[in-house]
Amino acid sequence: MKQQLETYQNRLQQSESQQSTTLGEVKKQLEALATQSQSLSNETLQLRRVLSSNQARGRWGEETLRRVVEGAGMSAHCDFSEQTRSGESKPDMVVHLPGDRVTIVDAKVPDLDFLKAIDAADPAKRSEALAAHASRLKSTIKELAERDYPGQFPNALDHVVHFLSAQSFFSAALEGYHDLIVWAAARHIMIPTPTSLIALLRSVSISWQQRS
Repeated sequence: MKQQLETYQNRLQQSESQQSTTLGEVKKQLEALATQSQSLSNETLQLRRVLSSNQARGRWGEETLRRVVEGAGMSAHCDFSEQTRSGESKPDMVVHLPGDRVTIVDAKVPDLDFLKAIDAADPAKRSEALAAHASRLKSTIKELAERDYPGQFPNALDHVVHFLSAQSFFSAALEGYHDLIVWAAARHIMIPTPTSLIALLRSVSISWQQRS
């Protein structure tokens, strides 16, 4: 009987120890989730502040573009120039290509229609917000095409780069208008995000290295 009681007590202690360890792990996971939730909330609040201000949107788009270009291995005044004026036009960036060619890049950040799409719990309202987001982007693309940057910059490629500073902006626009890529291409506009622009510019950077 004594041995059985000791065995039972040992098992009980092991069980309590395991429960304590499990509860500790659960507590850590809950704390991590709380931290992630707070971080996401702060990021959303910051994004909301940026998107609600025309000046902040423009500055954020330009800064993101510069970081992406530098991340692709390019350097200012050598591989690219910022705010280069040609006549009445002044795009955000001109990227220098081998063979004395250039490509024009304009950075754009959407407005609050994007956040409305994220916040909408009702599917109908979400679809409406996504359509509005896509429509606003189409208007921006149309305005960019009408500026005719390739006609104002000697040796410019015939396609202008309309840079979106986040993949989520692009995905939401595609959800709102499925033919956006084809529609933009017909107007000689490309719509890269940070990931795709880095891939594009790295190939350009490699071409420069091979020429030098």
